[in-house]
Amino acid sequence: MIGNQPDRQGFFYDKSKQFMLVQVLNTVELLAKGELQASIGAEIRVNPNKLKVTGARVVWPKTGDLPLRTEAGKTVVILPKVERYTALYLRLGRPDT
Repeated sequence: MIGNQPDRQGFFYDKSKQFMLVQVLNTVELLAKGELQASIGAEIRVNPNKLKVTGARVVWPKTGDLPLRTEAGKTVVILPKVERYTALYLRLGRPDT
């Protein structure tokens, strides 16, 4: 469950602070004035020295685990298909783990 208030940096965590909510909007549709467009693939790149991501899971509109990889020193979360809106959780670990 997501808390009511973001932390000081504007991020939303669950109560345990083990998961961070990420919301992805497909803005191509906005540029096309509401006309439906083909879904797009996307990725999230994270500096592991600042945020240790150990897993990712889509929670809307469908559920499922997402693959992670490391590329050029960054943790990369692969979003295979973003339609209008996608919500996912990043599972966080300690920076030293």
